[in-house]
Amino acid sequence: MDQHRADEHFRQTVFEYTNYAYSLSYRILGNAEDAQDAVQEAFLKLYRNFAKFDTQKSMKNWICTITINTCRDFFRSRRRYKDADNIDDNPVSDQGASSAGVENKIFTQELMQPLDIKYRAVITLFYLEQRSVEEIAVILKRPKTLIKVWLHRARNTMLKNIARMERAPIAS
Repeated sequence: MDQHRADEHFRQTVFEYTNYAYSLSYRILGNAEDAQDAVQEAFLKLYRNFAKFDTQKSMKNWICTITINTCRDFFRSRRRYKDADNIDDNPVSDQGASSAGVENKIFTQELMQPLDIKYRAVITLFYLEQRSVEEIAVILKRPKTLIKVWLHRARNTMLKNIARMERAPIAS
């Protein structure tokens, strides 16, 4: 493939998958600015390695892997957790979202925020993207049994957080 065609294919790929990568990054990192930075870095990595892509495999899975790894690197480099108060008002565009939908997003972010980055990734892929354990194992390049353990631990942590939130006094 000549350089012009490769560049055009890359531009088309960026156009097609930017929203997906942003949504995934936001769910994992929990902050709009960090998600935007992670997406830029992920697509830069994608550009550098675009010629190495195996066309027999799924582009979406490859972008998912690069994005999650970038979020993991980004998260490690920042080493910070933000309060639920710092949640962006418009994380992923949902036109006409009800107040219940907004509350649900905030609730989900509050549950995800304390999780380790690997648990955020598996919860996002399993529940929000409805990927199978096998697909997640391929994307994260980890054994299926480990993915199951991470899902179990993430669920338990989230359940404990729900119980803690239910016991907390309501601020008025």
